[in-house]
Amino acid sequence: MITHNEEISQTATAKTDAKKEAVQNLKMWSFAWELGYIIAIPIIVLALLGRFLDKKLLTSPLFLIAGIFLSLIITGVLIWKKVRNTIE
Repeated sequence: MITHNEEISQTATAKTDAKKEAVQNLKMWSFAWELGYIIAIPIIVLALLGRFLDKKLLTSPLFLIAGIFLSLIITGVLIWKKVRNTIE
């Protein structure tokens, strides 16, 4: 038979576990959003910049492709740093 103190202790433990799980889920979602921004922002900015330069200099699609490749390199480096910092 469970005593009143044991029941209170089990309830407190369950609440603590639920809070820990909620914090872990929040951290996971935060990490996912950060990765999304790390991927999206460079590709959008550099692709638009490349498109703009191509229109100005009449070199289509040279700068657009260069911007996309540069964004892939930047994104790869930023993701590598983020994951490495998260692991450590």
